Amino acid sequence: MRKQRIFGVIIAILLFAGLITVRSLSMIHWNEVPTSIDLGLRLVDGLYADFSIVDDEFYAPNNRGAVKLPSYGLLDLGATTRLNKWTVRVNINNLLDATYIAESNTSIHAVDGDPNNWNGINTANSVWFGFGRTWNASIRYNF
Repeated sequence: MRKQRIFGVIIAILLFAGLITVRSLSMIHWNEVPTSIDLGLRLVDGLYADFSIVDDEFYAPNNRGAVKLPSYGLLDLGATTRLNKWTVRVNINNLLDATYIAESNTSIHAVDGDPNNWNGINTANSVWFGFGRTWNASIRYNF
């Protein structure tokens, strides 16, 4: 939450100082150099752990099915600027460096009050956490 406030304050200062002007929701011009800035929010819900019909639990009378993984949201930021025939693009994925479970290979259900739970998931599960903050950049020249 603090990172979001800092980002908002920086944008507000730049706008107030006249260093940037907003012409639309996704277009910002830095001193009349065409620059587009895009902000994307990816909301992910409805992911479930891997659950096989050959597992013993599948045939148990009290089968609870696959574990539902916690929902998460990722904020991505990108900027593109064009100068003559050059285009420069920079992206920051998972801007707020959220920690989230992207996949689970096991389906061990959590028990309420168990200290071995993380975000409602039993820590005995074999999970893959998603990527933290990453970035990439590209430069293009049009002939």
